[in-house]
Amino acid sequence: MDNYKAILIGEVSVGKSSIVNRLVYDKFDGLDSHTIGASFFMIDLHDKYGKNKKLHLWDTAGQERFNSLIPLYIRNVDIVLAIFDLSNTATLYKLLEFWIPFIESHNIGNKSIKYNIIGNKMDLIFHEKMNEQIITNFYSNINYFEVSAKTGVGVKECFEKILNEFTNNKYVETSTEKNNNQPIMSIRKIEKSCTC
Repeated sequence: MDNYKAILIGEVSVGKSSIVNRLVYDKFDGLDSHTIGASFFMIDLHDKYGKNKKLHLWDTAGQERFNSLIPLYIRNVDIVLAIFDLSNTATLYKLLEFWIPFIESHNIGNKSIKYNIIGNKMDLIFHEKMNEQIITNFYSNINYFEVSAKTGVGVKECFEKILNEFTNNKYVETSTEKNNNQPIMSIRKIEKSCTC
């Protein structure tokens, strides 16, 4: 069974943990608690050919004092989910100017990583296309999504699209086609946090 590894990166308070909580538990708690080190989740994936795979999802801390730990979590990563706050453009620039180059500089063995930029908190803003233009000025071949962890809008669909693209469309979107009436993802939380 193949496993995939994904990591969430971004500044503190952009909603990385809230996105994971929406995906895993389908809830939003609204508490202002920060991840210490990293949290780990395992997601069971069911492809349309009947094969099962696992996605190891690491939710990392955004505080600068934990930056030295990030290289431990990005080792052998397949998918990067770079999260920013749609209501705070500075968090987007921090992704583009610090976080993504930081991941690239610590990419041991030059493994091909699929980057995805996710703007969170779309419930707080009026829709603008400016962010997409800023991103394409930095990176031309990167996926961009907007979600709301608070309302749940776009979270599950975002993950489905990312997984389908990464795996060459082996996973079907649950909204259009079902795999023997099973969702493409079943999620189980393995460990709350790690401060290694």
